[in-house]
Amino acid sequence: MIRIEELSEFQPGTEQLLFPYAAEEFLLAGELQKKILAASEMARVIYHGDELLCYAGIVRSSFLDAPILWVLLGRNVHRWSARTFKKLTEMLRTLFPRTQTVVEVTYNAGVKFAVFCGFRPLGLFVEIDGRRFEYYEVK
Repeated sequence: MIRIEELSEFQPGTEQLLFPYAAEEFLLAGELQKKILAASEMARVIYHGDELLCYAGIVRSSFLDAPILWVLLGRNVHRWSARTFKKLTEMLRTLFPRTQTVVEVTYNAGVKFAVFCGFRPLGLFVEIDGRRFEYYEVK
């Protein structure tokens, strides 16, 4: 059973609950964590039963740009979770018909996961702190 709750703040020790890559991203964000959460529309915690699937939210940069989806995967995400995420992506598309996300190009599991959930590469890249990311979009 999927349970979705509003996310108003990250609790101390959040990184302990996250998949290693997500934990690293979370810790690298430092003080930006609070700013990103404050700027997020529909920030949520998503559970499958009692297991954390992810923290997720939408950030808009303008009236015209596609909203950006951010996701921090839970530590215990398994292969069966992928189907759940695909369903969640379909739900997201009913609320936001066009949504983008960015994935580090060297993070193969993240690229495969984004594509599995219906996101397609846009061929647009951005470099952040010496790391290269590509934009993906679902519509």
